[in-house]
Formats: sequence, C-alpha cells, structure tokens
Amino acid sequence: MIYPFLPLASLALGDLTTARRQADDVVALAKGISLVAALTCRARVEIAQGDLEKASIDAREARDVGADSHGYVTIRDAFECLAHIAGEEGSHREAARLRGAADAARRQTGITRFKIFDADHELLLWLSETAWVRATSKPPGMRGRP
Repeated sequence: MIYPFLPLASLALGDLTTARRQADDVVALAKGISLVAALTCRARVEIAQGDLEKASIDAREARDVGADSHGYVTIRDAFECLAHIAGEEGSHREAARLRGAADAARRQTGITRFKIFDADHELLLWLSETAWVRATSKPPGMRGRP
C-alpha cells in the first residue's frame, strides 16, 4: 500500500532531506488519485526547500492528473501549492484566485487542510493582503482624489 502523505511527517519535523527522498519514492510508485496526493506532497517539500520551479511543475501535474482522474478531493492541495508559489513570485492576484479555488474545493468536499500548513497559509494571506493594500492605497497627499 502506498501512503502518499508519508513525506509530510518528515516535513513537519523539519527533515527536508528525508521528506524529499520519501516524496520521490512515493511519486515513483503512485498512480491515479494517489499520484495527485504524492505530487502535491512533493511540491510542498520543494516549496520548503525553496525550489519553486520544481514545486510548480509538480503542483501543475497534480492539478492535471486530478482533473483527468476525477481526483477532486485531493486537487485542493495542488491549488494551495500553486497559490503559495504565485504569492512568493509576487503574483498576488493569481495567488488570491488560486486560494479561492482551493477554498471552494475544501468547502465542497468538507475536507480541511492539514494543521501543519495553517501557519504558512495564514502568513501568505497576510502577505497578499498587505501587498494589495499597498498597491491600492494612495499617498497621503492623494487621498480623496480620483
């Protein structure tokens, strides 16, 4: 039996080397819906390692495999990974759109995010909101003007 979430335990403990090895092993063995979860877990490890390019590739593949295999229960995490990457790259509008897709999928399925990702999620929300406020606010001398 393949347990696609195995790397998350090592990730939560901060052992990125073990988490990456486990993620690679699980992705190599997984198929269908299990592959969606495995790719998403590996993307989360890659994000933690700062490898946003590889994380983006895995998260997009997870999204696509999820759509093809009707793995809608697990696709929400791929959207969250893509939102994280977009936020890190400064694409806050895209990050908000992707977070909205993840939130809608979570509400529809009733499945919550793993607690180990809550703090990261809250930080990214705060960063996006701060960036949005800065982008839309006017300097003190311009307030009240169109």
